[in-house]
Amino acid sequence: MDQKLKENFDKLDQKFTDQITTLNQILRDRMEEFDQEIKKFAENIDNQININSNNLKKLKEEFNLFQVKIEEQITTQKEINIDLIQDFDKQFTKDKRDLEENLEKIKAEQDVLKISYTVNEKQLLDKIQAMIFSEIKNVCSDKEREILMNIWIKELKNIITDFEKLKKMNPKEFSLKIEEISDTIKVFKQKIIK
Repeated sequence: MDQKLKENFDKLDQKFTDQITTLNQILRDRMEEFDQEIKKFAENIDNQININSNNLKKLKEEFNLFQVKIEEQITTQKEINIDLIQDFDKQFTKDKRDLEENLEKIKAEQDVLKISYTVNEKQLLDKIQAMIFSEIKNVCSDKEREILMNIWIKELKNIITDFEKLKKMNPKEFSLKIEEISDTIKVFKQKIIK
């Protein structure tokens, strides 16, 4: 029995050793496969990193080109706007100067018109006054003395009515008023005599 047991044990031991060897071989094979997959994965990652890096470089270059173009467009637009503003300012200044000159001309013409109107108005009023005076003179030519007498009588009545007031005046004012009355009487006398 010992022998059998030993044989069984040896068989078992051999089986176990074979299984361990097989298992070791399987593990080694698996490790090699895993290493290969890791290498492939690492290569893929490196390739992807290189691709992404190249794409990133291209994007940076494109962005820089785009930025340069935008800056150039902004500079160009800024220059165009400055030119437009300067042109507008020049035109505005010219238009303002022209407008001021035109306003001055209009004011001068208006002043000339006012003076002309005033002169014409004065001449017209003088002519109308002369015509009215002439018509009144023609109408009153026969009645001139009568009208003057009536006016003189009214003035004398006013003088008599105001005589009480004259008495109350101080001597200088009284003297002036008497001279005024005397001058008025002289004027009436001269007109009546004519």
